[in-house]
Amino acid sequence: MKEFPYFAAGEEDARWMRLPLGAGVSTPTRDILGIFDMDTATVSPVTKKFLNTAQKRGAVEVVGEELPKSFVVIAPRPGLKPAKWAKPEKDETLVALSQFAPHTLVGRDGHL
Repeated sequence: MKEFPYFAAGEEDARWMRLPLGAGVSTPTRDILGIFDMDTATVSPVTKKFLNTAQKRGAVEVVGEELPKSFVVIAPRPGLKPAKWAKPEKDETLVALSQFAPHTLVGRDGHL
């Protein structure tokens, strides 16, 4: 399974649950800041600006080939190597566009 947004960090990472985002991609649950519905959240101009800014700095990844139904905001963890696509600045967030609805993603873990 592909690691997202960071490659495996070793034993420390094994203690945390991973949330599958689709297409064989997952992320540690401790790194998730929020899971949002594309239809309702993107109505706000503030959210649109956030997503546009993240896309311009190369911090958005489309997970899967279907239309995204949700987006997951992920916090960078200091000291870990970012995924090849990610170009985050210090303390900047990453965004994954998932083909699954937010309730599906939350239901996969049960701890979110």
